Amino acid sequence: MGRSEEIERILEELEQNEGGTIPISESFLFLPNNSIISVSNSKVEGSLQIGKECKLPGNYDIKGNISVDEKSEILGTLKATGNVFCGKKVKIHGNITSTGTVNITEQVEIFGNVSGEEIFLSKTASIQGTLLGKKGISFQDVLKEQATEKVKRFESDVDVVDEVKEMLE
Repeated sequence: MGRSEEIERILEELEQNEGGTIPISESFLFLPNNSIISVSNSKVEGSLQIGKECKLPGNYDIKGNISVDEKSEILGTLKATGNVFCGKKVKIHGNITSTGTVNITEQVEIFGNVSGEEIFLSKTASIQGTLLGKKGISFQDVLKEQATEKVKRFESDVDVVDEVKEMLE
């Protein structure tokens, strides 16, 4: 696909998407200006989004947010000036340092320290280090939150047949 065709496709998707995420490419790495990528220390002047099932060595110093999608593994330290989000079953062999919120979801394993303004920690996560939340640490029971949401939907007569079917599979 040529450049103008690609741009037209992206613009068309933007118009139809109403603010959702649009994947520009599934096979390329996009880096903002002034980024430095190396095996030991990488710096990015923008947010970092790591996809599903990725394995990244090195330390990352990010001037923005960091999002690590499920089943990915980081062999190094994450440092962010924004928020940090770790999806299900992520493994991090190093520290997480953030000036924002750190959200650690289900079955995440961190072999290092975690510090941030505020930390949200799933009850099924494992931290082999210290936790430092300047504004506190909140432990979350994801299953309880999901059940509460389902009860609210049921009480308001929302069709939950598909959700029940999915739970039974």
